[in-house]
Amino acid sequence: MDFSTIRNLISRYCAGEENWVDSRTVYIGHKVPPPGTEAYIPQRYPDNRIVSSKYTFWNFIPKNLFEQFRRIANFYFLIIFLVQLIIDTPTSPITSGLPLFFVITVTAIKQGYEDWLRHKADNAINQCPVHVVQHGKVVRKQSRKLQVGDVVLVKEDETFPCDLILLSTSRDDGTCFVTTASLDGESSHKTYYAVQDTKAFNTEEEVDTIQATIECEQPQPDLYKFVGRINIYLDRDEPIARPLGSENLLLRGATLKNTEYIYAVAIYTGMETKMALNYQSKSQKRSAVEKSMNAYLIVYLCILISKALINTVFKYVWQADPNRDEPWYNQKTETERQRHIVCTIHQISPNLYELCSITKLKTFKVPTSNSFNWVGSGWAAICTCSSHFILVFFPQLIRAFTDFLAFMVLFNYIIPVSMYVTVEMQKFLGSYFISWDDEMFDEELGEGALVNTSDLNEELGQVEYVFTDKTGTLTENNMEFIECCVDGHVYVPHAICNGQIMSGASSIDMIDSSPSAEGKEHEELFFRALCLCHTVQVKEEETVDGIKRGIHQGKATSFYISSSPDEVALVEGMKRLGFTYLRLKDNHMEILNREDEIERFELLEVLNFDSVRRRMSVIVRSNSGELYLFCKGADSSIFPRVISGKVDQVRARVEHNAVEGLRTLCVAYKRLSREEYEQVCHLLSSAKLALQDRDKKLAEAYDVIERDFILLGATAVEDRLQDKAADTIESLHKAGMKVWVLTGDKMETAAATCYASKLFRRNTQILELTTKRTEEQSLHDVLFDLSRTVLRQHGSMTRDTFSGLSSDFQDYGLIIDGATLSAVMKPAQEGSGTGGNYKEIFLEICRNCSAVLCCRMAPLQKAQIVKLIKASKEHPITLAIGDGANDVSMILEAHVGIGIMGKEGRQAARNSDYAIPKFKHLKKMLLVHGHYYYIRISELVQYFFYKNVCFIFPQFLYQFFCGFSQQPLYDTAYLTLYNISFTSLPILLYSLIEQHINMDILKRDPSLYRDIAKNSLLQWPIFVYWTFLGVFDAVVFFFGAFFLFDNTTFTSNGQMFGNWTFGTLVFTVLVFTVTLKLALDTHYWTWINHFVIWGSLLFYVIFSLLWGGIIWPFLNYQRMYYVFMQMLASGPAWLSIILLIMVSLLPDVVKKVLCRALWPTTTERIQTKRQCLTTEQSTIFMLSQTSSSISF
Repeated sequence: MDFSTIRNLISRYCAGEENWVDSRTVYIGHKVPPPGTEAYIPQRYPDNRIVSSKYTFWNFIPKNLFEQFRRIANFYFLIIFLVQLIIDTPTSPITSGLPLFFVITVTAIKQGYEDWLRHKADNAINQCPVHVVQHGKVVRKQSRKLQVGDVVLVKEDETFPCDLILLSTSRDDGTCFVTTASLDGESSHKTYYAVQDTKAFNTEEEVDTIQATIECEQPQPDLYKFVGRINIYLDRDEPIARPLGSENLLLRGATLKNTEYIYAVAIYTGMETKMALNYQSKSQKRSAVEKSMNAYLIVYLCILISKALINTVFKYVWQADPNRDEPWYNQKTETERQRHIVCTIHQISPNLYELCSITKLKTFKVPTSNSFNWVGSGWAAICTCSSHFILVFFPQLIRAFTDFLAFMVLFNYIIPVSMYVTVEMQKFLGSYFISWDDEMFDEELGEGALVNTSDLNEELGQVEYVFTDKTGTLTENNMEFIECCVDGHVYVPHAICNGQIMSGASSIDMIDSSPSAEGKEHEELFFRALCLCHTVQVKEEETVDGIKRGIHQGKATSFYISSSPDEVALVEGMKRLGFTYLRLKDNHMEILNREDEIERFELLEVLNFDSVRRRMSVIVRSNSGELYLFCKGADSSIFPRVISGKVDQVRARVEHNAVEGLRTLCVAYKRLSREEYEQVCHLLSSAKLALQDRDKKLAEAYDVIERDFILLGATAVEDRLQDKAADTIESLHKAGMKVWVLTGDKMETAAATCYASKLFRRNTQILELTTKRTEEQSLHDVLFDLSRTVLRQHGSMTRDTFSGLSSDFQDYGLIIDGATLSAVMKPAQEGSGTGGNYKEIFLEICRNCSAVLCCRMAPLQKAQIVKLIKASKEHPITLAIGDGANDVSMILEAHVGIGIMGKEGRQAARNSDYAIPKFKHLKKMLLVHGHYYYIRISELVQYFFYKNVCFIFPQFLYQFFCGFSQQPLYDTAYLTLYNISFTSLPILLYSLIEQHINMDILKRDPSLYRDIAKNSLLQWPIFVYWTFLGVFDAVVFFFGAFFLFDNTTFTSNGQMFGNWTFGTLVFTVLVFTVTLKLALDTHYWTWINHFVIWGSLLFYVIFSLLWGGIIWPFLNYQRMYYVFMQMLASGPAWLSIILLIMVSLLPDVVKKVLCRALWPTTTERIQTKRQCLTTEQSTIFMLSQTSSSISF
């Protein structure tokens, strides 16, 4: 049975009409269409309220608690707390409840404050006034009350309150200018167009007379895609249908510029606007350190369970002796020992016996019966017969389980709950050091580095692969027109860069011979094509967004702005060559030619650029009535469509410029007859009016129209390499990172940039895996040839073992294009023996190459490359960096995503984990900040586990001396405050400001980055060392105090120390030892370190005095009263504390001295060298001071 029909009906009638229908109908001004035209079907849409908050007043507490207890550590401590409440445990529930309450409260306050800020921002937006046309008048209402179909009046510099379709503007040509900086970061002015049949309605009364409906797609998150059509009802019976596209759609959050006012109709409101649909949160990324923490927690949880199990077993072994079962002063009576315990019998057979009673706890008499077979002990008994069995549980099993839980509670402090809070605070506060770094501040942009997430700070110190975009990332995306070639004749004006004419640019340098008469015609057509085939806007104003532009001798002159820097450079280049683009007015483009005559061309159609076609076209009509189609695009998309022209000469020049690292475009044209133009209009009109598959139909129409061109020539534009880009890449190589360049540019241009940026060196052997080569050989053969080449020298060893700069091994660089990559990534076909191995062979080749260049890459392919490397068997840490919307996919895919605040918009910066102004700042971000973050947090994690082993292992040892009675060694206050107060601040401060090496040395010597690569400081051997160090220190604390005080009196009156004094002595040695251990590990001392470290120890002493009621008697606590003071009054106690601290710290000090002397790392060599230099400089200064005083 086919359930699709039923499922569709359920979706339709249960989920709501708007959820299943493919399109929606919007009635402009909520007016019913004329009778007999179409059915009026009102639809329900959400209001214009924006909700970015996560909680409400009513659900905050339950929802926040649910989310927090989803964390394993929080849930574990909640269970421990509940166990302490339910059963009789050796410690108070406060000892677990208070730290847990502190963690939950701090986190809830932080998240609640952040959500309150979101509510505040939402209310500011939702209550913003908007102007709506109702009954021929403009009324004001709050933004949240706006509805789909309302006609909105928006004035200059106002922000659009929802997604709108432009009906009319204050400009005669029906255009308006918009900035979308809040959406995608692009500050350039974009042109939007009103519906042709409504652009003349310029007053409220006229707009109110419009009777029309809009059919459009349901809300989609894609900012740059929109499909719809408008049906306008005039006096005739049939409505006029006009296509609507993204050029008619004004997005919420965009701002109206250089246009007095507009009228538009709301089509998407509230959470259905494209901006709201793009609020989706990015997938959660987890750092390698966090994974190590979770693994360590599992190990310590196993240790905890083992401790509890061992103590439980030993307790019952201890109690197996009747003399030890109960203390002499609390022995049970015979009646209690012989009491009967009624047990439940679980019956399987329907006719079974009732109850049985066992008279003894340890042993029992087995009933004699031929039908029954008893197997039993003091723990449980089983009675079986042919048709049933009886299972009897004894109270000892329940008691044993209760004891096991009690021991779990007693030892649970080995799991550091406060570590999570400390790590969160360290990441959050530490992220400000990136934002505050003045060296990463860019004066030109007026911005510094941004941190969008602080969860990955330490991951910056673990990067193994860097994937970078080329244009705008390695290069400036600041285009300079270099030359153009027309029929083989090369024209080179002097430097013109994005509208800024450099000095000495008055003449035109003509290379090659002068063109013929036909060449002259092609030359002018070429210049006209570049003046017409673009989306450049001309601005007359003196300022744009507060920046002065186009000022010449105190007068405002025109200048060009565009979303594409290439187009501005080309139009400026034509201006220097004698053809000046003036303006677009009344749908006519005006050009000033060399004879200072104005030529007017009617703009008929624009075939917009897209990344698939890689070209754009315009259809224009000249004053003489001739129709032209001008096209410009990449050489790969133009040459196959050319039927005449000097292709070979132009191709040779294009290849020459590509090798020089220049960006090239080809220009072609064809004349259209009136019949051809009508066919073009019909094709485009039918495609534009389609609501389904409009993009596909437009692509098919473009393919038919853009054919049979006559080649005119080509242009060359230089995108200069960013400042210090080459130095940054070289430093990354020295640090052991592999750098891959992923770009959409052609191979020759990208390769030239790679050589200039030192990604490839002159001695690098280039391996090509391109379409050209796979056409000559099969992909299988090419891959195996390359594999044999790179493995011939290295054998089974890969280049991961060696530096990219090693002179002992041949450097290989790989170049692959998008088409070949698609073939490599294609899944294996069934029955194919070799197809599935292509990925592994490709990865093996890449591992042995010092650098890889991927050219002609689509955005999705960039993400596929990153995902492929992430999933390889080594699981390396990857970083992706880019500046444009086409880089967002790989930025989100990589472990760490970095966006550059470039000229292609801010989509990359907004979707990244970190944003930096320039590529050169990546060097300090990784080599300094990443290095510091990893060193700090790795010490924090290991130190937390170490100090908790030191804390709880004496408690474990103490059970062997108290009959496994679950007696705590430490007082409740000490148990509670050890991790919260006594030892928390020193490690937090260490993890924020520690600098084991000066940052200038880290920048100067990138090889130091290798010392921390592959999570080296959180490997299992180091973890085991810290754990055993904690165990050793704990043994010294406990047995040192035990043997020193055995059978000894310490006070002047002969009074002996008791249980709480012994525990307090162990705890005092513990606090001082773990704090001084951190002090020994500190290399960067400031007054803050001294204040926190010595202040923490002082706080412990003062608290102990207060808690014992010495200073404030009303704070006295019965069992701890005068304990601390009595201990300090004993001279041997002081001696013991000092001696035990020294013995505890000695092994770690000896180990460090021996390792530094015998097996020093690069970091330790530099630290030793720096200390020697500092000592030498101090000695020289003292000697100079002494000699000067003697001579004086």
